[in-house]
Amino acid sequence: MEKLQLREEIVQLPPTPQILYPTVIPKTIVEQLSSDRSQLTAVQNALSQRVSIIQGPPGTGKTFVGVKIVKTLLRDRSNRILCICYTNHALDSFLESLLDDGVGLTDIVRFGSISKISERIKDCCFQYLQGGNFDQFQSRRYFSVKDSTEAVEERIKDQIEFLTHTTAFSSSSFKELKDFLEDTGRSSLIKQFEVPSDRIEGFSTAGKDGRSMKEDHYFKSWCAGNAKPRQAVFSFTSGAINLWELQKPQRLQLLQEWWREYSAEFVEEAVRLMENLDDLRSEMRSLRDEKKVRELDGKRIVACTTTFAAKNRDLIDSCSPNVGIVEEAAEIHESHVLTNLTSKVERLIMIGDHKQLRPKLEHYPLRVDSGSHIDFDVSLFERLVKAGYEPAQLKIQHRMRPQISQLIKDTYPHLEDHPSVNNRNNILGTSRNVVWIDHRNPENTENDAFLTDLNSLLKLKCQ
Repeated sequence: MEKLQLREEIVQLPPTPQILYPTVIPKTIVEQLSSDRSQLTAVQNALSQRVSIIQGPPGTGKTFVGVKIVKTLLRDRSNRILCICYTNHALDSFLESLLDDGVGLTDIVRFGSISKISERIKDCCFQYLQGGNFDQFQSRRYFSVKDSTEAVEERIKDQIEFLTHTTAFSSSSFKELKDFLEDTGRSSLIKQFEVPSDRIEGFSTAGKDGRSMKEDHYFKSWCAGNAKPRQAVFSFTSGAINLWELQKPQRLQLLQEWWREYSAEFVEEAVRLMENLDDLRSEMRSLRDEKKVRELDGKRIVACTTTFAAKNRDLIDSCSPNVGIVEEAAEIHESHVLTNLTSKVERLIMIGDHKQLRPKLEHYPLRVDSGSHIDFDVSLFERLVKAGYEPAQLKIQHRMRPQISQLIKDTYPHLEDHPSVNNRNNILGTSRNVVWIDHRNPENTENDAFLTDLNSLLKLKCQ
């Protein structure tokens, strides 16, 4: 917390936020907000305070206000904005709103997953930045790492191929067994399978069938459970077991024990190779990203999820953001927000509503509802509000017809309806615009058919 510039506001909680920045809002934005004084106040607070909280009930224009704040901050060329959301979907929605309001695509860099990216913001994704060329040193290093990566991948492939298709030493594995026993200091055992060396040049030792004996002749005989050949002469080391005295089941068991030792080394080597491969791939990514980082100098908005920012703190820090904007802040764990406040962030703007959803937390004993007072699902947004930090409240809703907004005015006593929601057409197919459907049957898979039929009926009537 020593490096956190906003420590005083977040930890010590001054009762009244200090006004530290001059409030200069472009005339065009003032005009756009003139019909909703609460939105204008929220923008003013965000531009003047080091930590500002904007609470918006449903339909009050939280994203709209966030966009106006960003556009105003961009007028100061010294500002670099870190925009974080909990999900990629929420992040992309906010970025598209910025584009709709005239923010340039070239001002934005978006980090994170691109699996469901929209075409509109694809070109601002970090993955699609081309970057410059490598310098001579970087080029040599990159291709050296690339060659090493390919070599390690080939070795891992060989290891996996061997372990997959070989499950034990067999009569055809004499060479591998010989190398293993010699490497582990048990060469005296392998001598019990030695075929006598040729005594006369041009001649070789022959078996019963008159054919020349191969190196693994006696080993294959041993694996088959045969007795020690009479013509075989072995030298035994003191204390060593006589392999030929073992019965066939004991021989097979011994082969299995040797195999477990042998394969364990392969597994350990495979693990080491995979760890090495991870390091090499990480270095290759870092070298590729170094090219792209040069392109970040011109980016004014750095956008990512809280998870990405926490995992890639150095990369985010290299962008030098001095302003942090958190969308749907009341649904984000406090730790996720604090982790992303780099030492350079000198202003924090949180937009959300602590009276709606809290951060998700699976472990019930840690939640507010459990009564344990651990309260890990209380966001930084909610904690500051309950500690007395006054939020800027958005008060005019533009989404719900009055019959619906009336249902939440006990929760939001200051909520007002914008005139545009007063004269909407009635919903077709129903006698009222707000309909309560009461049923006494538990909602389970057996009753899904009832709900499906009901939805189909409502859709049919509304056509």
